[in-house]
Order: sequence, then structure tokens, then C-alpha cells
Amino acid sequence: MMKLLLKNQSGEKAWDVDLTRVSPSQPGSYTFASGEQQSQVDIKPAGADRGLIRLHGRVSPFYTVRNKHHVDVWVHGKVFRIEQAQAATGRAAGGAVVHSNVLIAPMPGTVLRIEVETGQSFGPHDPLIIIESMKMETTLSVPHAGRVKSITCKEGDLVAMGAMLVQLEDDQDNG
Repeated sequence: MMKLLLKNQSGEKAWDVDLTRVSPSQPGSYTFASGEQQSQVDIKPAGADRGLIRLHGRVSPFYTVRNKHHVDVWVHGKVFRIEQAQAATGRAAGGAVVHSNVLIAPMPGTVLRIEVETGQSFGPHDPLIIIESMKMETTLSVPHAGRVKSITCKEGDLVAMGAMLVQLEDDQDNG
């Protein structure tokens, strides 16, 4: 589940939103919940910055502009700003995915595969997590050897940019 803050163009109104992927077998289908209201939304990308969205039986084109900490979405003639509601433990800086022995998501996406287990040693650049974002797979690794201290996600999870995925520690046997 991803917790988001959705704001209207003027910023006068804001909604706390939970976005949850329906199932790994239904990419693009999400449950969209705000307060007591819940809907299913289907998103079909048609490029990196546009696509089609189906909400309440209505299909509409959308366009996005991505900034460092938010995404502006134009749909139905209105602009909405989407921000991550809860900051994760650490953020990617300059595209890096490791910060203070924490592997973090460099972009929002879905965890496709977890290639390691808690307690497992790994070498430099060994695949740790594979995520999918906008129909592209990205293999996440680190440039040094280590050991997996804990895994904070599971396959099929929808993760926000900056979300902690794996805690790492130095591997005494790999030094």
C-alpha cells in the first residue's frame, strides 16, 4: 500500500489516499481509498508521462509532470498534485539506492522479485530486489558486499520512491 496526499490545483483541498494494487496478476488495477470512500482505478500508461485512467466507469486521458517530491496530474481538465504522505526511512539522493545501510526504492513501482533472504551474504552488484515501474524492470543492487539484515517488503508490494526495501549490514565473512 502507498499512502499519498492528493491536492487540488489551488492547494485548498487535500485528501489522504491509500493506493493498493489489486493483485500482481492485474498490473494497473488499484484500490483507491480516501476516508470511508473506496473505488477501483485502472491505469494504463501510454508513455512515461501520459495514459488512460478509468475511475467510476469513466475513461479519461491523463498527463503527468514529475518533480523531485511530487507529481502533477492533469485529468478531466483539472490539475492535481500527488505527494507521498509518509516519508520513508531515507530518500534516494541523486538516484542512489543506498543510504546508511538501507536499500531504498529509487522510483515508485511494484516489487517483482526478491532475490535474497534475511541473513544472506551478497557480493558487489549482486541483484537484491527487482522492481517494475512504468512496465520497465529495474534490478537494485549495491556496489559493495554485505549481509541482509532484514527485508521490509514482499513480492507484489506497491512501493513509493524512497521506501525502505532492505536493511543491510557489513558481512564479516565477506571482508
